[in-house]
Amino acid sequence: ILTLPIMTSRGCPYGCIYCVSYKTQGKMFRGRTPRNVVDEIEFFVKKFNVRHFTILDDNFAFDKKRAIEICREIIRRGLKIKWQCDQGIRADRTDYEVYKPMKESGCTLIAIGVENPDPTVLKMMNKGETIEEIKKSILAAKKAGLVVKAFFIVGCPGDNLKLVKKSIEFFKKMDIDLP
Repeated sequence: ILTLPIMTSRGCPYGCIYCVSYKTQGKMFRGRTPRNVVDEIEFFVKKFNVRHFTILDDNFAFDKKRAIEICREIIRRGLKIKWQCDQGIRADRTDYEVYKPMKESGCTLIAIGVENPDPTVLKMMNKGETIEEIKKSILAAKKAGLVVKAFFIVGCPGDNLKLVKKSIEFFKKMDIDLP
């Protein structure tokens, strides 16, 4: 299946120690307008009959209102597409209010950067999220009917074999579809 990449925004204001995004694309979030994003999608649908897209953004839902507007515009235009956010999405910027219109507009999968379920390790990674926010986001995505992929990192500062096992227990307990 032909899947086209779409970049709807650039920049990440976070400084996670394992990520280069804020260094390569800058710290300032710069999002395209919902209309501009959906114009691009509609162009590929009409001109080339493309029906599958993947969002390349590091922070698609950083601006929740903008993310919801993109979804509503896809629905309003009647674009019958499938799309996914498999590059990663921040748990602290997402909830059912965002996931529901994502699903309704054709989103099938989201990827959440869990990294490590241990709060101390998350803090050492400068993640800027809590494990509770991550759990809530996963549950909200599941409730919306999305497939959940989660990123885990082994070997970060403070990590050890016990915590690797804790990560495995976490993804089983949270019923993550693709760890």
